[in-house]
Amino acid sequence: MKTFRTLLTTAATVTAGVALVMTPGTAEAVQKAWDCPSGYVCLYTKSGGTGQRCYTDISITQWTTPSCNTVKFQSSFNNGTVSGGVNHVHAYTKYSYGGGDYHFVRGNKGRLTSEEHQQGISLKSIKWTSS
Repeated sequence: MKTFRTLLTTAATVTAGVALVMTPGTAEAVQKAWDCPSGYVCLYTKSGGTGQRCYTDISITQWTTPSCNTVKFQSSFNNGTVSGGVNHVHAYTKYSYGGGDYHFVRGNKGRLTSEEHQQGISLKSIKWTSS
């Protein structure tokens, strides 16, 4: 009986471990690479449009969403549409459109890592513009 109980406990532990590995923390964890709704700019915490995704279709002077303003982004996709000529995105490293300015042209997928920013870039505000 002891052997059976040990095997049962081991099986339960392995099963629980598999369940934890297979159960994503958020719906964002199972998205396809570069998945981004039409009309939005999407930022990803990993290269190649993967990892946690944060996205918006409006300008944000202070990105305060905890899961988005505390991470470093490594890739981006501007999937905006031409609406009133506003289809470019400028992302800033500080609130209220200050600090470093990263320009995302509509339709472009890009990398936000560099020699200087190997882990990616923290972005604090987003502005939709016509250029």
